[in-house]
Amino acid sequence: MLDIGKFIIAKWFFIAFAVGMLLNYIMKPEDMIIIEHKLTTDTLNELTNKVYKDKNDKCYKLVATKVEGFDGELIDHPMIIN
Repeated sequence: MLDIGKFIIAKWFFIAFAVGMLLNYIMKPEDMIIIEHKLTTDTLNELTNKVYKDKNDKCYKLVATKVEGFDGELIDHPMIIN
């Protein structure tokens, strides 16, 4: 049977693990904050007339489409942020 204790020394394993976790914590990307806004005709026009640029310098524009069978009544949808 293979004895793993011959190859891994516990002290160095936990030191390397702690250093790896510290580097992971330090180098993680910033959390993205998402803010929910009520969508009205004015805000829809404002959002669709803007050109947006992301972190990779790619430009894009939002396009609004009307959904068939929509009766015009808006309901609140809870936003889930993890």
